Amino acid sequence: MPTDFLQRDGLTVHPDYADALDAAGLTSLDALLQTPGEDDLHKPGLAGWRQRLRLKLPPIAPGPDAAPTVCYLKRYTRPPLKEQWNNRLAGHADCAAVEWHWLTELDRLGVPGPVPVCYGARRKGALEDASVLVTAAVPGESLERWVPAQGAPGGALADRAIRRRLLRAVAALVADLHRHRLIHRDLYLAHLFLDPATTDHDPPTLTLIDLQRMIRPTVRWQRWVVKDLSALNYSTPPDAASIADRVRWLRQYRGVMRLGPAEKRLARAVAAKTARIARHDAKRRARLA
Repeated sequence: MPTDFLQRDGLTVHPDYADALDAAGLTSLDALLQTPGEDDLHKPGLAGWRQRLRLKLPPIAPGPDAAPTVCYLKRYTRPPLKEQWNNRLAGHADCAAVEWHWLTELDRLGVPGPVPVCYGARRKGALEDASVLVTAAVPGESLERWVPAQGAPGGALADRAIRRRLLRAVAALVADLHRHRLIHRDLYLAHLFLDPATTDHDPPTLTLIDLQRMIRPTVRWQRWVVKDLSALNYSTPPDAASIADRVRWLRQYRGVMRLGPAEKRLARAVAAKTARIARHDAKRRARLA
């Protein structure tokens, strides 16, 4: 069921996390703007008006063995006018509102994404002064890391049952996303998290992260589908998924027993786009070198 969020002191808060935020003293927008967090996750090249911090909150489930609740805080302070203008054109009030919108949309639709914990924003006149977004940490690790490690001899992907369960789970998640007319725009393995403790489950637990660029396009739908599928295809190592695996994945994504003319056209478009991504990436890496 969709979450009924709380409105308190200018913040929108997930009810399951309200007490933990209170206990940590993070009860206002100013408190979230000023907290040093546990770790500053600054990346080289990240604009100074953007910050990403790791937070540790008290456990949301009480108990003697309850672990701290790990969350991530994104802060935006006086973003450039161009950024604000682009957000407003896309229908979002501020920088944090972009991802908050898509997080809560996935929550409403039942598509697995990070838990939206808290959101708040402050304006000065027509301009954004500051905004914040808190999300819960996602269990497990990205498929970008897990797949190469487990594709080695003796790894989990050597087990055909695990490999096929994972293929089905990824196909179902992407099909569900596209059925709701949503496009991720960065659908690489880095943005799909797997809980390794669930690889024996059917389906295993997957979570889609980094939703800042998500859109719901009204035109050129097939172009956007090809872009999503090509990113996923390109980021999947050749030795981790054979041609047969990729064909099986496409059948499951499309919900068909065999590839018909439409699926074959889609496969050709994805293959062509994947090749273009590979060429572009090679040129980019050559420039950086």
